[in-house]
Amino acid sequence: VGDESNAAGLDGLVEPKTQPPGKDAIGMNRTGLEDPEDDFAASLAVDPSLASGISSRATTPGTASSVRDHAGPAFPAKPLSIFEKNALKSAQNKQKNRLLKGEPQVAGGRTFKGQAFVAKPDTILFKDFVLGKFYKRRILLTNVSLTFNNFKILDLPESITDFFEIVYERPGRMSAGMSVLLEITFMPKVNEDIISELSFLSSTGPFSVPLVCLTQKVAPSVSTNVIRFDNIVMGERVTFPLKVGNNGAKSTMYYFLDPETGERIPPHESLVATHSPRDSPKKTDSVVEDEDKEPEEIVYMKSEDELLKQAAAVGEACLEYPEGLSELQYSTVGSIGSYSDTIHNITFAPLSPGRFKEERILQ
Repeated sequence: VGDESNAAGLDGLVEPKTQPPGKDAIGMNRTGLEDPEDDFAASLAVDPSLASGISSRATTPGTASSVRDHAGPAFPAKPLSIFEKNALKSAQNKQKNRLLKGEPQVAGGRTFKGQAFVAKPDTILFKDFVLGKFYKRRILLTNVSLTFNNFKILDLPESITDFFEIVYERPGRMSAGMSVLLEITFMPKVNEDIISELSFLSSTGPFSVPLVCLTQKVAPSVSTNVIRFDNIVMGERVTFPLKVGNNGAKSTMYYFLDPETGERIPPHESLVATHSPRDSPKKTDSVVEDEDKEPEEIVYMKSEDELLKQAAAVGEACLEYPEGLSELQYSTVGSIGSYSDTIHNITFAPLSPGRFKEERILQ
């Protein structure tokens, strides 16, 4: 009976004549919101008592993480105008050029000029390398500027960047006179010479160290390209020592070529042991005369004219070269080892007056 009377009492209640305080504010803040989560955010702005349920709703899977996620940026970025874009690009280019060129260093009233770092040795050289082997070189980089400085290693060209590895302890800001050791490892993958440079960027400007890698090869050289024989008397023999060198790791043969035909000059067998045309052969066999033999009577069979003609014939024979020889006598072939030199003798023996000139190619 008590329950029925209570139910009848509740049904008899009438709605209040005035709206409860705050209901209008809720309706005004919910204007234009369609998402249920936005409804919840609007009700939270009016009734702070609902804040206790935020934590449970934020951790519930499939719901919004927080009310803050629904809010956009407080001040949206304004798109740059054409003038602003150009000004930004110009400022970036100026900053890049300033870093590449560096800034003048002033210390104690003096302005530093020149290269801020000096490498020792001044060239990174990998000589006579062989494929499949590793080579290491070390250079000492020293700050020779007036005060603090630093450096940055720039990238090598793409064609050779995979062949090198540079290891060093980063020194940071280096005071004047401070040095750092760089270890460069070379891993050749192609049998070709590499001529490049290792570039650096410092506070005072860029600098570089030459990087040279050379394969094994023959590097011939001669002491002179012009051989002169001056004030030579007819019948005289003068020898010029031509120095032929090889600055490479491979030994080689060299030949003399005719510049007109480009063919090798055949070697002369008589040049193995050359002698002056005026020299007469010596006797090698001793002649033992019989003491008991009576001396023969000397008989003059030739007249004076005949003797003069015979002497003239002998003189003409002395002015003729043996077969295969000429005024210029030398061996047309030779050999030379690695990192060595040899002396190749060039002999000039004129038998007639005049001027003599001859060109040869050494290959």
